[in-house]
Amino acid sequence: MNRNQLWNSILQQAISGRLVPQLDSEPEVEQIGPAPAQNEAPFELPPKWKWAQLNSVGQIVGGGTPSSRIAEYWENPTISWITTADLTAATSGYVSDGARGITELGLKKCSAKLIPAGSIVYTTRGARIGDLAITAKECCTNQGCKSLVPNTKVLTCKWAYYALMNATPVIRDIAAGTTFAEISGKKFGEVWIPLPPLEEQSRIVAKLDEIRHLVDKFGEDQEQLVKLEAEFPSKLKASVLQQAIKGLLVPQLDSEPEVEQLGPAPKPDEVPFELPPKWKWVQLYAVAEYNPKVDANDDLEVSFVPLEKLSWAYDWEPTFDQTKAWGTVKKGYKRFKDGDVIFAKITPSFHNRKSGLVTKACNGIGCGSTEFCVYRCQEQLLNKFLLWFFKSSYFINFGKRTYKGTAGQLRVNLDVINSMYLPLPPIEEQRRIVAKLEEVFAGVEKLGSLMEYA
Repeated sequence: MNRNQLWNSILQQAISGRLVPQLDSEPEVEQIGPAPAQNEAPFELPPKWKWAQLNSVGQIVGGGTPSSRIAEYWENPTISWITTADLTAATSGYVSDGARGITELGLKKCSAKLIPAGSIVYTTRGARIGDLAITAKECCTNQGCKSLVPNTKVLTCKWAYYALMNATPVIRDIAAGTTFAEISGKKFGEVWIPLPPLEEQSRIVAKLDEIRHLVDKFGEDQEQLVKLEAEFPSKLKASVLQQAIKGLLVPQLDSEPEVEQLGPAPKPDEVPFELPPKWKWVQLYAVAEYNPKVDANDDLEVSFVPLEKLSWAYDWEPTFDQTKAWGTVKKGYKRFKDGDVIFAKITPSFHNRKSGLVTKACNGIGCGSTEFCVYRCQEQLLNKFLLWFFKSSYFINFGKRTYKGTAGQLRVNLDVINSMYLPLPPIEEQRRIVAKLEEVFAGVEKLGSLMEYA
């Protein structure tokens, strides 16, 4: 996959609602203007999104050119005049001044109209149909361009920019003409774009800007592009997980009680980040028991899990393909049972997110590497919420700062880990967060597969 293919694949997933999670707290978009007939919708949208035509969510403005024979239209120009050539050169995504400008009189004597900053100028004529840019200042254009002045109550300019970029293949297909292909203002205004809630538009745009920078940075370096393609799903999961542990993934409900403060709260200057009002910062040892007891008969067959069998990255189920008699492993190994959460404390396993939830151990019991840390949640903490917390960038970065030992044998400092502060939501919100994470992560896996075969 080359740079353009990778970018187009990511852009398509973003514009169809598969790049960032939809939040329950954001309102459904109202239908603006006509809705497409069932067979006209280009692709399926998330439930809260709507299809809208450009002329329903903004003003379509054409361009014009003053007569080149009249000097007064061009000498000492005061108005920026954008042409299709200027759009081709606008690699930053924004356009400010064209190669030439016109005077006030020139503007009055042609069909060009002023458009404000934050409009999208789009080439609608010739071989370069689809070149586009956002205006950084007030300007006008020549007749080879059409402009969209977005209604900012429902449409951000950067979302419109990316939506039109994604729609370019369709727009090119509707171009007509004998001398050169062209799209009329009427046809341009009838182009369909997806419309998410405004806040979601901004979240998608921020993620696309970040990804586009990486794609452009690597250019045509195929090795780096392959690496980016492989890492993209993990980076997206890390971003979503950070939203989750900060209380930004699902809405807080009035019906759910405020969490009780268990143990001391952090000092105001020690709070890692702001939490929703009903959440509390609690120390890990207050809600999860470290190295809990496990007892069984010596002849009972139990699972045995070496370090390499512990799930890494964002997988979470350890591999239970070995069994041993409890009497042979109950000493000298870490013990756990179904429902316990484990992570590896040694590098590089720790920063590779080697952690998991025990759910299918033989006879519900297992033993494993002495490099495992085992936690059993108390009633205030859902074990899957703790698991995702252990896989969050916040936890991994915190743990790295506690490393002690020699090079190649660094381990997290468990005294510090056990007393670290964990963000604790109401128990039912924990369930909703876990459910949303699993839903989103499944979508990310599908996105990764689509990118692989794009």
